[in-house]
Amino acid sequence: MSTKKRIFELDALRGIAALMVVFFHFTLDRPQAAYGFNLGATGVDLFFIISGFVILMSTERCKSWKDFVVSRVSRLYPAYWVAVSFTSIFIVLALLNGYHQKHDINFGVRFLGNLTMFQYYMNIPDIDGPYWTLIIELVFYVLILILMVTKGLKLIEKVGTALLAIVLVFSLLYNFTSNDVMLEKISDAVPLIKYFPLFFSGILFYKMKFDKVTALRLVLLTICFCLQLSLFSKCYNIRGYMSFSGYSTMLSIYYITFLLFLAGKLGFIVNKVTSQLGEISYSLYLVHQFISIKIVIPQLMKIGCTFWLAAFGALVTSLTIALLINRFVEKPSLVYCREWYKNLKRSEPATEKKVSLAYQQVVK
Repeated sequence: MSTKKRIFELDALRGIAALMVVFFHFTLDRPQAAYGFNLGATGVDLFFIISGFVILMSTERCKSWKDFVVSRVSRLYPAYWVAVSFTSIFIVLALLNGYHQKHDINFGVRFLGNLTMFQYYMNIPDIDGPYWTLIIELVFYVLILILMVTKGLKLIEKVGTALLAIVLVFSLLYNFTSNDVMLEKISDAVPLIKYFPLFFSGILFYKMKFDKVTALRLVLLTICFCLQLSLFSKCYNIRGYMSFSGYSTMLSIYYITFLLFLAGKLGFIVNKVTSQLGEISYSLYLVHQFISIKIVIPQLMKIGCTFWLAAFGALVTSLTIALLINRFVEKPSLVYCREWYKNLKRSEPATEKKVSLAYQQVVK
């Protein structure tokens, strides 16, 4: 399978998903959420489907598992470190001005734990709300990494089907057993389990896009869709913000959108605005929540702005910060890290040759 070029429809979808999540947070616990902004919480579901799709594109560009690790680390961490540091500065300033922190843990420990992106498994609270999804992405990447190391990536559909069966059993147990504590422990230990059908859907969409549409893939896709719906009512994080009908409607829209994409009918969503949003979507997702709903919106409303005017100010602020992080951190660090890794790989043969010559001389 040849290396694929950048897909602008996916960039546009990322931008739309990020904007949905932003407005969900802006209207969180406000009456304006009833206008449909509460459904923006499902933008995370769209992100997960996209991640499942693009992960195979990423592995195609990687000749080894080391390439994959460098690719993911350089993509995720630099912008994340800046976002964590930026938000932490404002949290500390807010704490000094009487902001009540709900968590007892020392903030320095919380900050350092968050820098690892594995704070979930350290039982350290997230610095900002959106970070909860990152551990789910990381667990998914670890799964892909294991498949690369074991040379099992070509079996990804079979592995995915087996994992889907496990999720199905998990869902059935949730619906037919009263032992929710045990199931909660399982989902806490492996947070990917409640969202795996979304990632696997992305993988199936990828296979149908660049290989072929088969009856089996369509059946698996249908199972993913139905299974994700069944998980919503019992153990989904956002079920408190919307009805089942609202969630099922949004999930249907996402699957239909990807089917349109497979058919080459999604080009209409690509424009300068959505493309730019897609480019900064990761930074926007990371940085928008605390600065907007704890600082910008309350301060603007305090001086007499209406909520919507304050929300517009918060949106402009978040977009500006995200643009700066993307331009001066995310892009340059991506180039730097990957160039550094390329140079390191080039130097390896020469280093190995020197070691071999030194060994031969020692032997002589």
